[in-house]
Amino acid sequence: MVDRNKRNRKIQLMMRHITLRAPEANLRIAPGHWEGDTIRFPRDQKTCVTTLVERKSRFLFLRKNEDKKSKTVINHIFFGIKNSSKKIWRSITFDQGKEFMEFRKIERQTKCKVYFCDPRSPWQRPTNENTNGRLRRFLPKKFKIDSIT
Repeated sequence: MVDRNKRNRKIQLMMRHITLRAPEANLRIAPGHWEGDTIRFPRDQKTCVTTLVERKSRFLFLRKNEDKKSKTVINHIFFGIKNSSKKIWRSITFDQGKEFMEFRKIERQTKCKVYFCDPRSPWQRPTNENTNGRLRRFLPKKFKIDSIT
């Protein structure tokens, strides 16, 4: 257990805080700044959905993940970045959920910087939280997401 705590502290030290994000991202002046999260479903289902919303255009990127593990979630985000124009991926802001702890892969292999909000502070990612609320109309919490491709 001690090793896990050391690893978690090391990851937290590497995390870039949202206050360091470019002013253009905060003001929605330029495209390319994203907010991300996952939508979860009942515990008996392994899958979750990653949502990434671009702050200026409100463009939504959805990806169904086979499981809730960080490696899976980050790999899907990474391949989404790699398979689209590099100019539209300047930064992504996440919450401090376990599913985003492999964020270094994105920073090492792309030019996209990753930022993190304070714990239990959803208002720091308003575009994403609003979008997730709207998505819940179509994907309610008890929805059987495992049955959809």
